[in-house]
Amino acid sequence: MIENFDAIKQNVLILGDFEDSPKLDLQIQMIIDECLAYCYRKDIPPQMVLPLSDVIVSALNKRSLIGLEGNVASYSEGDMSVSFGSNTNISNQFYDGKLEPFKQIIGVVEDV
Repeated sequence: MIENFDAIKQNVLILGDFEDSPKLDLQIQMIIDECLAYCYRKDIPPQMVLPLSDVIVSALNKRSLIGLEGNVASYSEGDMSVSFGSNTNISNQFYDGKLEPFKQIIGVVEDV
């Protein structure tokens, strides 16, 4: 478990107006693991807590929208219409670029 998981979870509950549940804990942990892998990190520095919390809320909101992945441009329920937008900014495509400053450069060998 990440040492600042509780702080991240509290931020997610406040920002996303979610209800506390074991399912939410698991979803938060899964997204944290994805973000840590993306940033090549094993820890979450204090400066990363708020941006990561915002990324988690965005990811949870995107995933809860009828189970579809992608950038939803518009959504209507009348005859069930979902339009997806395209993301032309390739460099900041993942996590809206919020985690880019926290990516680590890794080498082939650890603990040299």
